[in-house]
Amino acid sequence: MIRGFSPNADGRLDPGNGSYGRIGLPRAAFDKLGGYDENLLPMGCQDSDLLDRARAHGMRVVRVPQQVPFAIRNTDDEKVKYTGSSLSWHDMWQRNLRQAEENLRLGRLTVNHDRTPVKVLLNFTRQIEL
Repeated sequence: MIRGFSPNADGRLDPGNGSYGRIGLPRAAFDKLGGYDENLLPMGCQDSDLLDRARAHGMRVVRVPQQVPFAIRNTDDEKVKYTGSSLSWHDMWQRNLRQAEENLRLGRLTVNHDRTPVKVLLNFTRQIEL
């Protein structure tokens, strides 16, 4: 699993710079993990949850600095504007963090067992099920 990030001037990762969730992994690994946990609230902790579950599954996570500009910066209010939640980003993050920690503690490393496939457009032209 590769975790890309854009470092700050001092070379360290700033979780707020928009590059925290640049994650690449084979589809088989993503499927083994069950993907992103769809039971988490819309914002906060999804990327770290996926990384933590991958590590707990024994997958190696390699951090790779990317010498590209940071992602577009958004305020926390802008991030949650279209989530449909009345909670703040911080409140959603805290709740998701507690849920993710509980899942790890209980050994729930694969998520979305009851998920039903949905139809989506691939490259805006071909319909597939995910």
